[in-house]
Amino acid sequence: MRTLLLPIILFVAATQTGCVFISNPSYPKEWTSVDSHSEICSVLPGNYMNNGEAGKQGKDAPTLAALLFREAKTATNVRIQKKGETSFLLTSESSGTIVNSRTIESKCGETRLTVPPEEPEGFINRDGVVGYQYDSTEIQVSKDGALVVHTISGGFGLVLLIPVGSSESRWFHYPRVEGVSLNEKP
Repeated sequence: MRTLLLPIILFVAATQTGCVFISNPSYPKEWTSVDSHSEICSVLPGNYMNNGEAGKQGKDAPTLAALLFREAKTATNVRIQKKGETSFLLTSESSGTIVNSRTIESKCGETRLTVPPEEPEGFINRDGVVGYQYDSTEIQVSKDGALVVHTISGGFGLVLLIPVGSSESRWFHYPRVEGVSLNEKP
């Protein structure tokens, strides 16, 4: 009986210590409020600047192309066009040349567009780490026409038998480029 007691005590001691990080700021009050009554299909199409601003996090905002395409290439703007009845065509452009594009499915009755990650991580089992990672990106339009991106990421697991967990939420704001028709078809 005593030979089982020591491993149990060590296991309990090792699993009771850990690390947790949580950062979930609310929508920045200084920004124009999000249009929560209009359907995404009527307000989202447009041309948006690639550089934006971050919310209260005090960090620089990633480029819009980096959030939507995971690309390192430089784009000057991101164009979002309605494609058919249930999808959007997203393109990053540099001086009028398309750098990258992808199609996102959506239900037009919703007020936000969920952008699935291009390379979801999911379950992790490598380098002494076992766990699960998740990412979520949602796009909305503010009442002034700017694109509002809300990212949520986190994970949980064991790192060398020490439990860890994290959750982070960030807000980004990308102004609409003026003079572009919102009803352009691809």
